[in-house]
Parts: sequence; structure tokens; C-alpha cells
Amino acid sequence: MRLGLVNEEQLAQAEQKRQQLKATDKGPTTLGHVLVNMGLITEKDRVRCLAEQWGVPFVDLSDYEFEPEILKLISQEVARKLKATPMCRKNGKLTVAMKNPLDIFAIDEIRLITGIEVEPVVVTEEDLINAINRAYRTESSITQVVQAVMNDIEAGDIDFTAGGTDGDEDDISIEQLRELSEEAPVIRLANLIVTRAVADKASDIHIEPGRESVRVRFRIDGILHEALAVPKKIQASLISRLKIMADMDIAEKRAPQDGRISAVLDGRQIDFRVSTLPSVNGEKVVLRILDRVVFASA
Repeated sequence: MRLGLVNEEQLAQAEQKRQQLKATDKGPTTLGHVLVNMGLITEKDRVRCLAEQWGVPFVDLSDYEFEPEILKLISQEVARKLKATPMCRKNGKLTVAMKNPLDIFAIDEIRLITGIEVEPVVVTEEDLINAINRAYRTESSITQVVQAVMNDIEAGDIDFTAGGTDGDEDDISIEQLRELSEEAPVIRLANLIVTRAVADKASDIHIEPGRESVRVRFRIDGILHEALAVPKKIQASLISRLKIMADMDIAEKRAPQDGRISAVLDGRQIDFRVSTLPSVNGEKVVLRILDRVVFASA
């Protein structure tokens, strides 16, 4: 690759792997994604290479501090829908961090909303999600609750050491899972995911364990939107908490289960139909949001 991240031999191995995956339709078919999956480059390296190809600046949002006035130019809902967020205004143009800086429809929509010419920069999807969470949320934000859980883990207040270090449910006893799910930060995290999904008018919540993190997505207007990425260490406690709320058996992790949660949010009775499904990286959880007020008025 032009940035010198891999050598010719590694590139040839990745291309061979890409061709195998393409033939079997069992994985990513872009060379960049294959290189990431092989551990030869990072996701930021991949996006940085794309930025060079596209002729668009790459920005690392890890520690970027957003100006409150700039954030007011577009709503959080629009930022999540378009996978873009404004960063700064300079020389009469609005710099916008985007997952896909070639998305002319998103650029046009932001231009129409703000009345300002847009200058896109490219960022990783994970950085963008975290930045939107960090920028738009208040003190009770999901990001801060996740950090609170991680702080408790690091401090030893939530102990994963007896069953492994990655939060895998298979490495933790049932007693530990129950204790972990009853920790205050974990309860707050589960509650905030649910309440934010309702506030965003989502129809479903998808909690999908990966190899390195747990992806949380909301289905809004029929489209799945990234909400946040939860560290892998929190996987066992979060999923167990949701299963307890739905009156499911936390000891059963290898067979699908169905359950139900009822709650009153903002004076409205909301039901959640909960389903779990085993996967390679742990149990996937889907919550279907059933708003009784909406159904009653339909």
C-alpha cells in the first residue's frame, strides 16, 4: 500500500484471502477490510488510505473537543441518520466529519439545513459514533455510563478475573453473571440504551457482540443506525441484565429465548419484546419496541 503499512508479501496474502472470501461469500471482499481482519493494519489505517485515494482529509476524532454552538447547526437525530457531524466553521465553510465523504445526498442535506457550504473530512465509523455520543449527550450520557462501568472494572469493583478477561459469558459462572448484572452502572447502562432508543423513536434495538466490542444499533424508519460500541468486557453483564429484565434464564446461552419487558417512560406504557440468539461471539439480543399509545391511536 502507498502508505507503507504492509509489504508485498502481506499484500499478496491478503489478496489471496480476499479472493477466497469472495468465492465463498463468507466475509469482506474489499482488500482494506481483509487487511484489518488479518490484523495487518488498523481500521484507522484503512480509512486513512481511503482518504488519500479520495483526496479528502482524514481526521482522528478521538480527543476532538466540539464547540456547542457548532453542534446546534444540526440535530443529533440528523447527525446519526447521515453519519456526519459538524466540527468547525472556517472561511465561510462548515467542516463536517463523515463516514462517507462522497455521500453527496448527505452533504446536500447538511447544506440545506445549515445554509453553509460543506467541506467534508473522513473519519472512522467508530470515532464518529463515539464523537456524536460525546458531543450531544448530557451528564447522564451512555458514553459516561460505559466509562463508569469500565472504571469499576479497572478498580476491581466489578470482577471479571475469576472467569476470564474479555467479558465472555462462557468464562463466567451464573452466580457471577447475576452479581455483575446487578451493579449500578450496568443497570444505568441498560436503562439508558432503552430510554434513548424510545426517545429516538426506534422500533428495534439490536445488541450484537463482536470479537472486540459489542455493537448497539437502533432501527429508525426501517434503517439500522449505529448507536454506540460497548467494550467487550461489559458484554456479559449487559446481556445478563437485559435477560433478567425480560425474565429469561441467564444460564441458558446456547438456545434462543424470548421474553418481555414492560416499562413506563415519560408517562407512556412501553412494552419490549425481547429475543436472544446465540452467535459466534456471544448472545445477540433484539428488543422490539411496542408503544401502546401508538397502537391505541392507530
